[in-house]
Amino acid sequence: DSLDEPLLDILAYDFKVDWWAPEYSVDEKRRTLKGSWYVHKHMGTKASVVTAVSAVYPETAVEEWFEYGGEPYGFKIRLNLTGTEWSEERPRRILERVEYYKSLRSHLDGMEYIRESESPAVLCMGGATTAMVRLPVPEAR
Repeated sequence: DSLDEPLLDILAYDFKVDWWAPEYSVDEKRRTLKGSWYVHKHMGTKASVVTAVSAVYPETAVEEWFEYGGEPYGFKIRLNLTGTEWSEERPRRILERVEYYKSLRSHLDGMEYIRESESPAVLCMGGATTAMVRLPVPEAR
């Protein structure tokens, strides 16, 4: 919990944390390193996927194919992005890293992103109304 960032990077290399990313925040690095032993021990299980992804996105859920009626050996990941810094690059990196710790026979059916607003949302809607009137054109004489 109190190691410096350079030491975390060294330990991740020494312990072969293949899904490590140097651009993670210090807290994400600490959670990733802490969970790496569990992930290595349970490689290929739903629990390893949840543990590894939760280091970066703490409120992650994984649904297996029989829980949502999908094709056998499929799974979905639900990422809660609330309160995290998000860029288009991060979910792509998560997808690449899922390949390290998922079962080889399993395939990712989809990812769902959730972002909850910290303040009440305001929905503004507008519209227009129209009317159509048919007027006969008088014949020219």
